[in-house]
Amino acid sequence: MFGAEFSRYGYSVYLIAGILFWNSFSTTIMRVANVFEDKRGILGKVGLPLITLPIYVVITEGVVFLISFGFFTLFLVYIGIPFHVEMLLIPLIYVLQQFLAYSIGFVLAVFSVFIRDIKELVALTLQLAFWLTPIVYVVNIIPQQYAFVFDFNPVYWIITAVRATIIEGASPNSMPLVLIMLVATVVLGFGIHLVRRLERDIRDAL
Repeated sequence: MFGAEFSRYGYSVYLIAGILFWNSFSTTIMRVANVFEDKRGILGKVGLPLITLPIYVVITEGVVFLISFGFFTLFLVYIGIPFHVEMLLIPLIYVLQQFLAYSIGFVLAVFSVFIRDIKELVALTLQLAFWLTPIVYVVNIIPQQYAFVFDFNPVYWIITAVRATIIEGASPNSMPLVLIMLVATVVLGFGIHLVRRLERDIRDAL
């Protein structure tokens, strides 16, 4: 729909958009999930608040993403992708994604203090989730009877929303994004509840 140049680079745009968001999402989960273990030396000496400690992970990953997406934007300009007003939604979509990643990682961080194998399990789950998300392939290659699986994959909806704004110049489907925000809020609330009840045990275990 954007002419010959876009047709030539179409898959590259599709692939890079997916990988940039996936890498930031998965890395954030992994780092937040291990934050209490990684900072056990500091937590043992300084009474840092456990609830806000992992925020530095989101900030640093955000900086990395911003730099990477900056280069991606230059690539889009180079190949002649026109600017769409809908692209202004990309930062909001990214914030939503990171909110979900932080919420999931925070709950896992609490459990990882008491279950040492969580780190390996999270890494394995994320590897599986990568291939269950249409990042390097398109949804159309999946048999129709199995396509419903993507409906339960929040990252699918996030990456689809990003691709819609860039490739199609269209507004994303808002309903899945609203549901993701609600789920992330509930998950984070659960994590905060766990920390408040188990903070002394967490610090003792560390």
